[in-house]
Amino acid sequence: MGYAPGMPVNRRCSHCGLPEDPGARWCPKCGAAVSWQTPTGGGEPPPGAYLLVQIPGGKVKKALLDGPVIRVGRASECEVVVDHPRVSRIHATLELREGAYRLADAKSTGGTFLDDRPVHDPVRLDAGATIRLGRDEANAVTLVYHHYDEEEAAK
Repeated sequence: MGYAPGMPVNRRCSHCGLPEDPGARWCPKCGAAVSWQTPTGGGEPPPGAYLLVQIPGGKVKKALLDGPVIRVGRASECEVVVDHPRVSRIHATLELREGAYRLADAKSTGGTFLDDRPVHDPVRLDAGATIRLGRDEANAVTLVYHHYDEEEAAK
């Protein structure tokens, strides 16, 4: 029997084998991106793309972004690991599409905010964008997105 529109598709995570829910963007067990559901666009990451990560009471750390899907959270398998109790295991994702990263909340408990606005659907990141992980501004992790822009540097 072949596939018909509207028919459920039984897919498994390519990393851990867990059956995936329709519409899932990542595996709930291992956190792997579900590439058949969220194909990344063509092109390379913006040159020199990185996040400045500020944990309350801690030093600012720089996290380089060099892949098509970047997971941000407490889990060790995340590309950007943020060790803070208010950050979910996989809190947010950055996906490369058409040469730019787009930020999405990963159904986190505390929410993801871009320039103080809640993020629900993927939103494009521009240089200088401020990302907050968690509702409580006083005890939230702050990320600032940057990339090297050759045209701006030439001015």
